[in-house]
Amino acid sequence: MAEPLFEHWAEVKTRLQTASHVLIACDFDGTLSPIFDRPEDASILPACADALGRLAELARFDVAIVSGRALDDVRGRAGIPGAIYSGNHGMEIDVPGMAIEDGVAERAWLVMADLRRGLEGGVGEIDGAFVEDKGVSLSVHFRMAPMDLEAQVQQVVRDATAGAVADGKIIVVQGKKVLDIRPAAARDKGAALRFILETLERTSGARRLPVYVGDDTTDEDAFREVNVSGGLSIFVGGPDHDTEAAYRLDSPVDVAAFLTDIAGV
Repeated sequence: MAEPLFEHWAEVKTRLQTASHVLIACDFDGTLSPIFDRPEDASILPACADALGRLAELARFDVAIVSGRALDDVRGRAGIPGAIYSGNHGMEIDVPGMAIEDGVAERAWLVMADLRRGLEGGVGEIDGAFVEDKGVSLSVHFRMAPMDLEAQVQQVVRDATAGAVADGKIIVVQGKKVLDIRPAAARDKGAALRFILETLERTSGARRLPVYVGDDTTDEDAFREVNVSGGLSIFVGGPDHDTEAAYRLDSPVDVAAFLTDIAGV
């Protein structure tokens, strides 16, 4: 069970102070921004943006935003100059000075276009559910759907994706009131974080203390990667959530307070 982070702040602060280099990596929705019914309404909390902006200017820190959103979308919403951005769960990565796209991304466009056409008819008939097209992946949102229709959403997605799943082309990942559909060979957030760490360490020659903050099931891969790397894994949410993270913050407001404290370390 994740421990309340601020109850261990002295220990965490010491680790941050004594590390020669630190990577601060955060999910976006539910972490830097509250969860909204419609993804287009989300925006980063100003305090999170201010703290991450200050950290990105410090030589000892690197800042990364690791999101399931499309790369251009999350980069525009976060707006942190000098930050590293990972979109579509790691299929798209933008490190300042280099643009990197997962090798499976280009092949995914046609698969996702076919799936979208099959999904939109069935999902569109369910009140409060809709398909978000992120190019190389899809998300079926049902946060606004009545609870008694959620099983119907799940069935429509299962039916529409069964063939591609059986052929090993895609995977369907359950999130918070969302089903993410992405290429089976694509990176997850853990692999994206590992790639970012390896890239930074290869180009600078200095090891990083990784810190990852996230709120969803798709962040669990990143928590595991951070734990293996000896870093700090931080879940955002309630105490009853089963997570691989070592620490916990209650909400994006607490994330803002945490990041503000780090910026002062």
